Formats: sequence, structure tokens, C-alpha cells
Amino acid sequence: MGKAFWAIVAVLTCAAQVLDWLYLNAQRRGDQRQGLIRKASASACFLLLGGIALTQCGRPLIGWLIFLGLLFGFAGDVVLDLRYLYPKKHDRYFALGMLLFGLGHLCYIPALLLIDAPAWLPALPVCVVMLLLVKLYTVWRGVQAGKLLLPGTFYLAIACYMGGLAAVIAVRGFSAGTLLFAIGGVLFPISDSILTAYTFGRKRRFAQSMLLHIAYYLAQCLIAAAILSL
Repeated sequence: MGKAFWAIVAVLTCAAQVLDWLYLNAQRRGDQRQGLIRKASASACFLLLGGIALTQCGRPLIGWLIFLGLLFGFAGDVVLDLRYLYPKKHDRYFALGMLLFGLGHLCYIPALLLIDAPAWLPALPVCVVMLLLVKLYTVWRGVQAGKLLLPGTFYLAIACYMGGLAAVIAVRGFSAGTLLFAIGGVLFPISDSILTAYTFGRKRRFAQSMLLHIAYYLAQCLIAAAILSL
């Protein structure tokens, strides 16, 4: 698709960020139902981008695994936002959203291993370093996750492994696709750690929410765009 595809990438990535900005504004006004619609619309952008890339993917199994991961991400976005509509079930929806995102990572990881299976081992120390940095950040932010601490740590370990694996594969076999996936993969645990601090930390700042959403949507759009070049 050449230049036309990258134009689509730019348009849909910008659209996701604009819709997400509108979502954040709706949240600040307390309009949670309108916010949910805008959040789903923003997430539909990376899902659409992944679908377009999938039609031109030269390695269908890898492409479908990544697209399935994007689909789990879309579902996770919707479910996670339900905690604002139903605050009494906040932790339940947060846990379910985390599970859906975890399933998405468990689709991304085998897709990456199909590209470079031996990279699983050198990715382990990278994962440990990333997880340690995430832990230091959450401690600094005074995170108190209660019953969600253990499953949250397990989820972050999976996210860090996915990001670390993507980074290692990009170093071992550089291409446009592996680079895009690596950037998106590393941005994912960054956005997740900010989300954890924002949700369970000492102070909530709008800048935190804005930063985590920018990182998240950029991550998913880059991973979706990578489908074409892997």
C-alpha cells in the first residue's frame, strides 16, 4: 500500500488521540456515558488500522494473532471504563479489564516468537529490568492496590515481557515492523504503570491521565501498523 497506508496510519493515530482527548474532557465534566462512547470510538481507530494492515499482511498467522490482541485491547478499554459508570464495582471491572489486556499480550507474545523464537531468553533480563523500574515508580507514587496487588504485578510482568521481547527482536532483526512493535511494546508497560499510579496512588493529576492515554493509544496504533511490515 506504500504511502497511502502510512497516511492512513497518521490519520487514524491522530483520530484516536483527538477522540481520547474528547473522552478525557467528558470525564472531567462527569459525563461518564458520553465518555464511554468516545473511549470506544478512540479504540476503534487502532482496531480499524489493524484490520486494514491485516488485509495486506504477508504472514497471516502473525497478523491474526496481533489483530486478536488488538481486539482484546478494545474490549479491555470498554470494560475498564465501566468502573466509572459503576463505581461500586470499580475493582471488579478493573480486574476484568486487566485480564482482557493480559490476554491481548498473550496474543502479542506468540506473534513475536513466530518472528524470532530464540529471542525469548534474552528478553527475560530485559523484562526484569523493566518490571523493576515499574515497581520503583509505583512505590514512589505510593500505590496501594489492595487485593489487586498480586494479579496486577502478574499482569505487569506479562506486559513487561511483551515489551522486552519486542525490543530484543527489533535489535536482533531490525525492520520497520519490528521497530514499530518495539516502540509500541515498550510504551505499553509505561502507560500501564502510569494507570496504576493514577488509579491507586496518592494523588490524581489530569496530566497523568492525559500522558497515560497518549502513550497507550500510540502503543496500540504502532502495534497495529506493524502488522503490515512483519
